[in-house]
Amino acid sequence: MKMEKKGKRLDMTDDTKMSFITPSVRPSFREAICRAEGQINKSDILIDGRLDSGLVREVCMIIAEVYMMDPARPIRISGEWLDGYVVPEIFGELGRFHIEAVIDEFCRLDIDIRNKKAYLRTALYNIVFTLDAHYTNRVNHDMAK
Repeated sequence: MKMEKKGKRLDMTDDTKMSFITPSVRPSFREAICRAEGQINKSDILIDGRLDSGLVREVCMIIAEVYMMDPARPIRISGEWLDGYVVPEIFGELGRFHIEAVIDEFCRLDIDIRNKKAYLRTALYNIVFTLDAHYTNRVNHDMAK
């Protein structure tokens, strides 16, 4: 992966990473969705057939929306305002297994979520930090049965 300094941020020219550069050079929303779909290997997720394609698409749109947000403005995650430069970089770490874990947990919920987009944005942010703990917990839970 080649990195170049452009503007205030670092431009990572790998196809699977978003470019975090000045807002004037941001991609279109459609381009951001395509990037998100490639980043999470959407086609591989859908080949499995286990997850709803509409929900996977919505998750990609949430990821793309985060990439399109003005990095100079904070982004609300789990009720807290976080640095607008950091959140897209965290979302840049999302991959197939992160998405599968978030969607699996979302589908297991038996409560009514009023703001599903905010819930999913928070879940996507948090899973980057907790994916291994998520799977360890699932295994421990399943083994206890």
